[in-house]
Amino acid sequence: MKMLTHKAIAVLTKSIMAFAMAIAAFAIVYAGSTDTQAAGPNGVDSSVDSVHAGLLDRVVAFIDNMAITLGEFEKEYEEAKKQTPGVTKTDVINGIINRKLLLEAAKESHISGVDDDDTLKQYINLKIRSYVMIKNEDIENYYNQNKADFEGQPIVSVRGKIEKYLTEEQVNKNLNAQLKELRENSYIRIQLDEQR
Repeated sequence: MKMLTHKAIAVLTKSIMAFAMAIAAFAIVYAGSTDTQAAGPNGVDSSVDSVHAGLLDRVVAFIDNMAITLGEFEKEYEEAKKQTPGVTKTDVINGIINRKLLLEAAKESHISGVDDDDTLKQYINLKIRSYVMIKNEDIENYYNQNKADFEGQPIVSVRGKIEKYLTEEQVNKNLNAQLKELRENSYIRIQLDEQR
């Protein structure tokens, strides 16, 4: 009999968990749709419409034990298209995944806010931004390399702007590195049809 490696067992376990989550999500949708009122106001069996609606809200991605439904995705996609007309479905699903991973990391760090946006802001400030230090020599180097952009303004008058820019640049770099690590350590499966 062939023995499974620890990695194969972990992958198999995550796959089983994801499948169980999908079945549980379907069961919740199905249970919610089979109420005791079989006929709606027009005499049609309303449970059929509810089951159909539940089936349309299928799972389009898994992140460990979390699921992203089609309804959740489409809502985010429509909002993203308003803000960034050229955004792709892949960009949006990856954005949702990144957001859920960061929220889960915040939860594990016992960071919470009044809503998800506030929680993310606090997490980024406490776990990423607070570790960014911009040295004076970095500010001076940036100023000297981009002197023409400052139209003769002395470094003293633009130091704050340069420091803010360099800080944000480093925060984004560190955030991307953390997201890469979170994604590598998570089971992620995307089942999104780009054509739909």
